[in-house]
Amino acid sequence: MRAARFALVAVLALGVAAPLAGCRSTYYSAWEMFGREKRDLLRSELKGMVGDQKDAGETFTTALDRVKALNGFQGGNLEAEYQKLKGSYDDAQSSASQIDVRTKDIETVAADLFREWEGEIGQMQSPDLKSSSRRKLDETRARYERAHASMLESRARMQPALSLLNDHVLFLKHNLNAAAIGSLAQSMVGIERSVGELQTSLESSIREAQSFLATME
Repeated sequence: MRAARFALVAVLALGVAAPLAGCRSTYYSAWEMFGREKRDLLRSELKGMVGDQKDAGETFTTALDRVKALNGFQGGNLEAEYQKLKGSYDDAQSSASQIDVRTKDIETVAADLFREWEGEIGQMQSPDLKSSSRRKLDETRARYERAHASMLESRARMQPALSLLNDHVLFLKHNLNAAAIGSLAQSMVGIERSVGELQTSLESSIREAQSFLATME
């Protein structure tokens, strides 16, 4: 039991060190001690991405609600409302950053998985089995590329929404008065449209990822 716990700690440590040291093979070897191949790691990362995207959708919706609340502001502590909006923007920015990290992890594991798969096909002697494995690789790679493209598109949709939210945060920071609230109302349509398009893109990306995951089960 103690040895297993030590090995798990070692794997987690390698997860940080491997990208820096360029020693991913050691990282993968450590995971293989627990029976987890690259395919398993890719599946885990994709499931993580689905969770990250759902979280992102919630944070952007909350930020939009904060903007709407400001447009209905009838008096009170405007500084407190500004802090709420800034906090929501920071959460949305953090969600986007988390997706950036997850995307890089997915791309790395997927590239290593497909490279390994290619090499193993080259070692096969049976023409029929080799052809079947090649066909499976091509199908899996094509499905992955669709899911990957959808992830990138949904991430790109975050930028316009983040920019508009940041504009609101900064404008309100510089103009903490009732007159500023009226000015913000003019750009409300733009934020609603941007967040709406993002939500649609996130939902599509989640469906693509889940569809790909279903083929890997």
